[in-house]
Amino acid sequence: MESLYRILKWSEKYTKTDMIYLFKNSFWVFFGQLVTSASAFIIMVVLANVLDKEIFGEYRYLISFISILLIFTLPGIDTAVIQSTARGYDNQLSLAVASKKRWALLGSLIALLTAVYYYIQGNSTLTLSFTIIAACLPFFHTYFVYYYFLQGKQLFREATLKQSIGPVLLLLTVSTAAFYLPYAPLLILVFLATNVFAHRIGFSLTDRKYKKANQTDDDLIPYGKHLSLLSVPGIIVNHIDKILIWLVLGAVPTALYSIATIVPLESIRSGRMLAQVALPRFAAQKTKPKFKEIFYKLAILFGVLILVWIGYALIAPYIFLILFPGYLEAIPYSIVSMLIILSIPIYTIRAIFTSHKYKTGLFVSSVITPPLKTLFLGTGLIFYGLWGVVIGLVLGSIIETIVNIYLLFRLLSEKVS
Repeated sequence: MESLYRILKWSEKYTKTDMIYLFKNSFWVFFGQLVTSASAFIIMVVLANVLDKEIFGEYRYLISFISILLIFTLPGIDTAVIQSTARGYDNQLSLAVASKKRWALLGSLIALLTAVYYYIQGNSTLTLSFTIIAACLPFFHTYFVYYYFLQGKQLFREATLKQSIGPVLLLLTVSTAAFYLPYAPLLILVFLATNVFAHRIGFSLTDRKYKKANQTDDDLIPYGKHLSLLSVPGIIVNHIDKILIWLVLGAVPTALYSIATIVPLESIRSGRMLAQVALPRFAAQKTKPKFKEIFYKLAILFGVLILVWIGYALIAPYIFLILFPGYLEAIPYSIVSMLIILSIPIYTIRAIFTSHKYKTGLFVSSVITPPLKTLFLGTGLIFYGLWGVVIGLVLGSIIETIVNIYLLFRLLSEKVS
């Protein structure tokens, strides 16, 4: 351990980063992300090899729809909790959960109306699926706010150990259901119920341990609503692709696209990991980070990401040959879509925007640029099919990254306070 400590301290003069803090905390966040990503990846492998492509495509369509409906659970409160907790406010978990539940009822109403639509269309499978979604949505991901509370307290080890229960349970339950009852509504029910159960346990343990009678942050819910509103375009654009493919091309292309993008999208999660580690540190700082140090770190990160993409391009054919033999036609789509990892710095940049409440940057990066990605996706889908979606996804991500870097430049310059 002493040797590792010396190596990390030595590397600080090149990375211009507190490597001790980063290693200590990012290790646990990385471990939690590894558990989540590995579980999600294994689930996808099981479903891709067990389910018919039509059922698998239907399942992915429903998951994407759920992800968009999560807008109504006020996801911005999660980020606001990190910032607020880092500033010393602890008595807010119950308040956050209550607000998320109330707003989630709007999402349930939309799911119920969608179920009615499919009932009229005579599609009993999707009718049942959306009825299940409507019933579970107010509880799905609502209790997971405890995870962000612990991150705000920089208790990354505890947050990771509690969070990791969910992905492991999900792997066991969804995989078992896929083997014995490969039916989309059942898979969705198992997916939602398992998450609710795991998150509720984590919330109860955390609330009981850390609940205090200190003052609640009055700005928590308003700021969380503001962040939630800003997150709407990004959430939609991140999940609308599968819904559009389902509506235009059908279930099988949806399944193909889902397999093609599984590794790229799981890789993007690492960007969120970096932001999760960085946000409490940024939030505790009263001054802006130094311009040269931030851009030096971004340059290093871009270099690493390019090497990662080259490596993936070389090994992708072998990954598909072994794990997804029924989806070999997805290989070229997957290699090209992997270029979206160049957008990973966006998450750290937005962490800086959030910590300093740079609303102009948050508005432009969260509200203005995501619709451009949707425009690229939709236009590409109409004119070039699946390839159009992939190319639109990559181009949109690159443009979004450039815009965020420009906004960061403005924030760190003397012209922006």
